[in-house]
Amino acid sequence: MKNEKKAIWIFLLLVGLMTLWLWQFGGSDPEMFDYPEPELDSDSYWRIDAHRNQGLPKSAYEEWQSLAQRAYGTHNDAELLRVMYAGMDIIPQAQEDGQVEMISLLKTWIPRLRFPMRQIGHSVLGEVYRGYAGSFRWRQGDQTQLVSDQNTDVRTWSLAKLSAEAAKEYALSLIPADSLRRVPLDYFDASFRSGYDGRRYRPSMLDLLAWRATEFYEQPNTSLIQSANRFRINDPIVFATGIDFDAFAFPQSDSNSFELKVLQTFQVLGKNHRFDRDPAARVMIDLERLKYAAENAVVENSDGLFEAALNDLYQRNRRSDVSAFVAAELALYYMRLPYEPEGATSKKNRWARKRALELVEEALDEYYESDGGRFCANLRNGLLSKEIDVSWKVFKP
Repeated sequence: MKNEKKAIWIFLLLVGLMTLWLWQFGGSDPEMFDYPEPELDSDSYWRIDAHRNQGLPKSAYEEWQSLAQRAYGTHNDAELLRVMYAGMDIIPQAQEDGQVEMISLLKTWIPRLRFPMRQIGHSVLGEVYRGYAGSFRWRQGDQTQLVSDQNTDVRTWSLAKLSAEAAKEYALSLIPADSLRRVPLDYFDASFRSGYDGRRYRPSMLDLLAWRATEFYEQPNTSLIQSANRFRINDPIVFATGIDFDAFAFPQSDSNSFELKVLQTFQVLGKNHRFDRDPAARVMIDLERLKYAAENAVVENSDGLFEAALNDLYQRNRRSDVSAFVAAELALYYMRLPYEPEGATSKKNRWARKRALELVEEALDEYYESDGGRFCANLRNGLLSKEIDVSWKVFKP
């Protein structure tokens, strides 16, 4: 009986390990790699660029239309994706309502795209909605919401309606997250003019699309209608470890809240990178989440929670060069604390800048040549200069 129980436990353990291995290292969706490579009609793109450089947007637009018709007539989704991105620059320059035309084209194209091109299309459509709202903010502010939002013509929509539609498209771009996580970005190199940098921190299609969505959700948006049960970031769980944060269920009383969508997107990213062999993507997700919480949470002692969370994240990842980014953020936190000269009653922040310098030098000793190390080097130069400016450019992988 003992041997039977032991055999069962060993079997279950092996099944669990195999499931974890498949989840982490399993293959990509097979239909993804049945696609042909982009046709790379270099002559057409060269002529488009030549027309634009000569100040002939109409001619560039006509060339693009011909290219788009050829791409749409084929089943080459990769080429259609490339044409789609080119049109985002060309159409608005040639047409008065260029963004409206682009929205109409994307709505026509997206349903015929397959995974993961369809998800990319949704993300692009969200970006066009966002750009259109920003370009015509002055005009949208004077329109009547009841009339505009019931109309199918986007030119009559309110800012709230445009923002909601953009949010819907970004949300659609992240489904299904598990399949998107298995799609490497290398396949798409030929679809764009240049390669994507920072793949160590954002290695998959899920990362690319999720961070695009997060960037949209993080923008202040006062045009949205506020719910009576407005969501607020008032739970200290936002400063917890990644595992605890990812498992937390936030209240859904205000499901349209952009703040809630940011946190939920962080959870999606965190869950899909929690067991990575390289901690780079996971650490950057946790770091960005903590920074967002520090800026937006309404929690008692949020500064102390932020400091403690950064210290914990730094110590747990000391063996990786990505910890240099955490050290830099913690140093910035200390540098921003109010200066207390000698003789001041409080001595809480007396050695804050000294601690900041110790942190960046500690990171530089171990990871000088890393991306985070270079960021720390800039901070150290600022700390040692006579004039200290802590308005640093934030690293975005």
